Amino acid sequence: MQNNLIRGQKIVIGKIDRDNPLKIEIVHDILGGNMDLDFYVFPVKDNILEEKNMVYFNKPSSEDKNIILREDYNKNKSVKSLFVNLKDLDKDYDKIILALSYYKEVLDINELDLKVEAIERILKSNVFSIEEKLNLENETFVIGEIYKYKDQWKFNTVTYETKEFVVEAVRNLNNIKIM
Repeated sequence: MQNNLIRGQKIVIGKIDRDNPLKIEIVHDILGGNMDLDFYVFPVKDNILEEKNMVYFNKPSSEDKNIILREDYNKNKSVKSLFVNLKDLDKDYDKIILALSYYKEVLDINELDLKVEAIERILKSNVFSIEEKLNLENETFVIGEIYKYKDQWKFNTVTYETKEFVVEAVRNLNNIKIM
């Protein structure tokens, strides 16, 4: 069952001890090739983010290959796909923060339609979707976080927009230490 989430809404995405591979797709218009959104994934342990564990365009997978990023483009759309094997993630991860950085040349638009969709890969079922309009005056967008709660993985829709650089925004929003 697909749930259209709004800012601040939380949803259970799976049991910690069950095989529940997740695919999160971020889709947006390319707008003539003049802009790009880069996807960043920040795995956090005990409120500490080790930079070596970040996953992003220049480092598209975690060392254990349980977090993988892929980018696909056609002439009109950009699709950023995040594959997360929740069952086999490092057991010490408390949460995984998902963020985007926006880079642009001169555009005559102020906002961008963004669609985020999560798909459970075994059953190929939609878990949730988020549709947002991003204010392009900002540079960084924290879209949500996957986190542990008791014996479950949950997703929290954040949708935080700021002009800060992505690492500082994640640090300030989540009060985490970066090492």
